[in-house]
Amino acid sequence: MKQQKSVGAPVLAAPHAPPLDILRLEQFLDLQQTLLAVAGDADALPERLVHAVAVFLGVEGTAVGIVEDGRYRLLATHGLDPAYRARFDGLAAHDEAVGAALAESRPVVLPAAGDTDPGPTLLLPFGTLAPPGDPSGALAGALHVIPPAAGLPDEDVNLAQAIAVLAGVALANARQARRLARIARLKGDALSTMAHDLRAPLNALIGYTSLLGEGAFGALTEEQREVAATHAVAVFLGVEGTAVGIVEDGRYRLLATHGLDPAYRARFDGLAAHDEAVGAALAESRPVVLPAAGDTDPGPTLLLPFGTLAPPGDPSGALAGALHVIPPAAGLPDEDVNLAQAIAVLAGVALANARQARRLARIARLKGDALSTMAHDLRAPLNALIGYTSLLGEGAFGALTEEQREVAATLERQAIELVDLLGATLDVARLETGRLPLRIETFGLPDVLAALGAGTFARASQDGLIVWRAAPDLPPLRSDRVKVKEIVQNLVDNALKYHAGRGVEVDVGLAPDAGRVRITVRDRGPGIAAEVLPRLFEPFSPGDGRSTGFGLYIVRCLAEALGGRVAARSEPGEGTAVTVELPLAAPVR
Repeated sequence: MKQQKSVGAPVLAAPHAPPLDILRLEQFLDLQQTLLAVAGDADALPERLVHAVAVFLGVEGTAVGIVEDGRYRLLATHGLDPAYRARFDGLAAHDEAVGAALAESRPVVLPAAGDTDPGPTLLLPFGTLAPPGDPSGALAGALHVIPPAAGLPDEDVNLAQAIAVLAGVALANARQARRLARIARLKGDALSTMAHDLRAPLNALIGYTSLLGEGAFGALTEEQREVAATHAVAVFLGVEGTAVGIVEDGRYRLLATHGLDPAYRARFDGLAAHDEAVGAALAESRPVVLPAAGDTDPGPTLLLPFGTLAPPGDPSGALAGALHVIPPAAGLPDEDVNLAQAIAVLAGVALANARQARRLARIARLKGDALSTMAHDLRAPLNALIGYTSLLGEGAFGALTEEQREVAATLERQAIELVDLLGATLDVARLETGRLPLRIETFGLPDVLAALGAGTFARASQDGLIVWRAAPDLPPLRSDRVKVKEIVQNLVDNALKYHAGRGVEVDVGLAPDAGRVRITVRDRGPGIAAEVLPRLFEPFSPGDGRSTGFGLYIVRCLAEALGGRVAARSEPGEGTAVTVELPLAAPVR
């Protein structure tokens, strides 16, 4: 960036740049270790990233930002005052200040905004900004660099671009790891909550039975992503062959290769991690050139390590590995060697995050299986309890006094409540693991309402606590009748808890687009606090603190599984309305 550049012009590097000297290489390795140390920490990564980049490039100010909910958010800054943050943080994602760079994924130089600004900003985007209204969850953002007055050397501009792109990968993986960690935590909470909620009714069951005895609840696979990554590196560097490997269980394993035959894989795959062919490079985290092994080898291998290899016997779980590059016969330009080193370092960050995400996904799956197993094993004895208490209450084992009938009825209600809770728990586990079966059929929604009004909610309907209204010209649904019934049942059941004596209204009709049916359940209770509304449909976040919070979470998950959506609005003192919209024909899964 030594020549003057116009505002918004791409930052172009000189075609030939000098190689990194020893000091720069040491600084680059420091940057590698810094990023690897926080690879899976979505909260710490931005702060460490901007600090490490500032040190590595020798600049005063750096920042990193991403697009969230249509806005550009600065995650972290280094050496920049609050006025700089205020200039960018919260901008509309397609604002002209950053939108063009993000949408076209091209670097730009933004001029200083005024006398208080530290100077021009070199904006280095990563990812691609989705068009307005596009629901894609892909990550887009940018690395901000405030160059010194004398400008940045061309090699540093090249490295900064590579760091920006692969830092985007690291941030995306960290965000995914955080999401999976949250799922795992929620399922852990499910086990705790379920155990807690089961204890009271089970104690009641034990107490009553004791009294009676005495007479008185898919995309690309990881392997496909690794192959695609090695292909992308080969295309980017313009080389014939690339590979990537990591150390697992004391052995060096090639995860993927591109343009290399099986003999090359056999040369490296399965080597002892401390073998002299790769051990020195991995242990000292320094690039080496390995000679061709014979006439069949494609040529020398440039081995670019990431992470640091733990000594033999060290149980550390840190990731270590290397990027393999087979340079062309004429060699690689110095600037491409520099870029390949940057790619290796940040590829290590991405692989570490991917491994962490896989581990968390496995934990989430195991906890989901634990929920399913617990619910399944408890259901059989509870069904037996319901059957016997029902027979007992009907006098099948002899006449009962009024007090005994009340005890039997209470016992049956407690057991039914537990079965319902277990059914909800099974649905949660199936929803989280993506194994919820759908049985699609054609039916009328008014028939579902009539069945609920005459069955589950017969007493409340007879007492005038529920008003059912369905539009007369409602077309039939092609969806899962049982799941739709469960949605309505959960909504009504939840509303009955808070109707405050003013009843519940159920309204069904067509949505404005005429391609969806709209179900609205409204109570006239105390309403929901503003701070609770955003997490109303999350598990274990009930507004009253007395229940599991499963009901509305299941409503949301079932609606989404059927291609629908759910929303709530509430006014303190006026009650709450929850609306579900479902397509007339559920999507085929």
